[in-house]
Amino acid sequence: MITLDANLCIDELTRAHPRLIDILVRLGFRDVANPVTRATVGKIVTLKMGVGIKRMDPNRIRSELLQEGYEVVNLV
Repeated sequence: MITLDANLCIDELTRAHPRLIDILVRLGFRDVANPVTRATVGKIVTLKMGVGIKRMDPNRIRSELLQEGYEVVNLV
């Protein structure tokens, strides 16, 4: 199980775990697929912020990522 800190920026998380890109896109973070967006906005926006901005259910995101082998901390 890999632990992800939701207070880390999207760019940092996807650099450390490239497989997250496809997972996050599937969960509704479509902009994560764009490398330019990841390298710019992704350096500012954390996973926690992104869930809030997109008004996603943090429990659903946590559950989906858990099924993919990622435990998310600090999401709520």
